[in-house]
Amino acid sequence: AKDFGYDIDKLMGYIRNELHNHPDIAYDYERAYACYLQAKLGKQEMNHILDNLYEKRGDLNHSTNVLIALAYLAKENNSSVRADTIAKEIRSYLQIDGRTVTVLPKTRINMWEWYNSETEQMALILELLCMLNPQDQMIDKLIYSLLQNQSHGYWQNTATTSRVLEAIYAYIKGRKLDDTNYTGS
Repeated sequence: AKDFGYDIDKLMGYIRNELHNHPDIAYDYERAYACYLQAKLGKQEMNHILDNLYEKRGDLNHSTNVLIALAYLAKENNSSVRADTIAKEIRSYLQIDGRTVTVLPKTRINMWEWYNSETEQMALILELLCMLNPQDQMIDKLIYSLLQNQSHGYWQNTATTSRVLEAIYAYIKGRKLDDTNYTGS
């Protein structure tokens, strides 16, 4: 956003104000995402919200919990006991079936088609595991499952496709695949 001339502080101020002024319509997912953005920018203003979300993580869906974990990783320079705890808790909901993995639902909330879908949930889990341990064998199953879920090069919608591509990029970075140099003949 900064590269396009946006004032990051104004944008984050807007997000904080919206969450503060409309608590009745703000979902925990949105709060967790805002905390994640703040942490990526090195901001501390929402740490109390992040800690509150962490305390009630048992009642939150996987996507929200992954965003909480990613916020802790961004905030604490990729070493977070809380992120590890969340990853271990989520792992118990991953059901392996050969080369694929299914994410068992944790909560009965409605999944919106344009965000918080099952595919986005899987992509977020992939991103978290890539950041914690890029060599984790579960990552290969998540990648395979995500690729099986796409149709004609994209997923359900643009937002989900973007989230999946971001997770695949975390995979490429985590395993240092962008450093590979192949030549064909």
